[in-house]
Amino acid sequence: MRDMLSAPVSAVERASDATLERVSGAYVESGARVQLLAAQGLPDADVSVLLLNAVNDHWITVMRRDAARTPGTPVPVVMTADRITERQLSPAVEYGLTSSL
Repeated sequence: MRDMLSAPVSAVERASDATLERVSGAYVESGARVQLLAAQGLPDADVSVLLLNAVNDHWITVMRRDAARTPGTPVPVVMTADRITERQLSPAVEYGLTSSL
């Protein structure tokens, strides 16, 4: 098991707009213990982070495709979103959503 106190968390991050992407980038550059991986690094990531204004069919499709790329248990997904409907919540959980803020 990875030493949680010394090793950074590896994450694949996606954002629904450039502003959210800049804010999270500034956080990581400020010394946060997060190592961002390119999207193709998803199978090796500890977590997938989605920063969204609203969940829509596009983002559910992204989650489904990501889950298909990681056989077995999907990479845990942490999502921040202003809006998610009850209809979207069930597939999001199926595709790895573990936390929604």
